[in-house]
Order: sequence, then structure tokens, then C-alpha cells
Amino acid sequence: MDQEFVKSIIPLIPILREAGEPARLKREEEAAHALTVGKCVCGYDVPLTNFKPYWTGRVNALDNVCKGCVPQFLKMAKIICKNCKLPVLHVSPHSDNAGFKFEAGKVYHVNACPTCSPETLSVVPDEKLEKEYAAKVVKSYRQSGSNAPISEWLKTFQC
Repeated sequence: MDQEFVKSIIPLIPILREAGEPARLKREEEAAHALTVGKCVCGYDVPLTNFKPYWTGRVNALDNVCKGCVPQFLKMAKIICKNCKLPVLHVSPHSDNAGFKFEAGKVYHVNACPTCSPETLSVVPDEKLEKEYAAKVVKSYRQSGSNAPISEWLKTFQC
């Protein structure tokens, strides 16, 4: 190396030490942290090994409730994102304005959530949409006055 170049760099060494790690290393550490640690609903970072994996009936999901919080959430309904496979919400059992019932201990599913799809502003469980669609089909069948079995009538139904 050129002697003048080395002399010009020497004053920069203390400044570089104060600057800390390069941003790239911090991003890599954050990514590694995200792969090994999750956030419990209580707000604490918990090793992912403490979260219980389970089959929801539609997807394999990972619960975001640590062992200490489990008793508080046993009597709640879970809404799971089918895209990121994590709980979006825990809700108390209730009926919403449309009459759909969220039952204790049941799991409901959504196609996307604000975590994996930031443009998602609200979520409606698939089970609610399916129930509404089924009610619409039955209503249309009854209004049609058809004598055909509903299975035959469905082949001609258009929503």
C-alpha cells in the first residue's frame, strides 16, 4: 500500500470503532433471532421450541402462547393465518353482529393477515365466509322452488 494512503486512514480508525457493526451484520443477527425466537402474546421473546406446533384441520401451525400464558388462552378461540401459519388473534367466545359464533377452543382460519400481507386491513375467517355462502345457496334453492334434489340443483347454481 501507498504510505500516504495509510497515513490518511489512521485518523479514521477511532471513528470507525465508534460506528459499531456494519448494518449488514445487524440484519443477519435479526434474521437469525427471528428464526429461533418468537414473541408470545404476553409480549416477551420466547424460544420457538417453547411454542406448541399443532394441526388445525387445515394447516400445521405454531402457537404463539408460551407455557406460562396457556391457562389464560385455553377458553378462547384462535384465528390462524393460513399463509404465515401463526395465530392472528385470540378471541373470547361470542357471536358477532352477523350471528357467527366464535366458540371456545375452536380454531378459525384466514387467508392472510397484516403480519404477512401489510395491505390486509381486516380479516374474516374462512369458516364465516363458508357459512354465509352455504346460507346463500340454501336460500337460493328454496326461492327457486325446484323439486330436484339439492345435489342436482347445485350443478346449475351460479353465485
